Amino acid sequence: MVKLSQIEVERISLSDIRYDDECVTQIVREKSPELLIRQACYILWKEIEGKKTILKNPTAELLILLAGTRNLKEAMNKLGASEGERGFLTQCCKVHLSTFNQMDYVISMEERLKLSANAILHVEM
Repeated sequence: MVKLSQIEVERISLSDIRYDDECVTQIVREKSPELLIRQACYILWKEIEGKKTILKNPTAELLILLAGTRNLKEAMNKLGASEGERGFLTQCCKVHLSTFNQMDYVISMEERLKLSANAILHVEM
């Protein structure tokens, strides 16, 4: 299970993007589906625990997971937010990852395909 939230903010402050040992906070331009955030958080914390993140910065890692890419520039173009814009503060905190069952939340085939594509992008090669 991951604890997550995504709230709309009127004026983005890039100083809100942060990471500590329990939570990663990122700001994006568009609201992400809850299911995608759950998967991104789960993959992120598993990568952090295994020391196998694609990028060194966990906040950037969360952004590429939410964007469904392995490329930070592409993720920034797709979801990156600018100071002073309207956006969504996205936070995921680790809480009992061993009890997380992603399939409990899957509703449609479209969601399954999006989740599968994102997971494949983050498979260790």
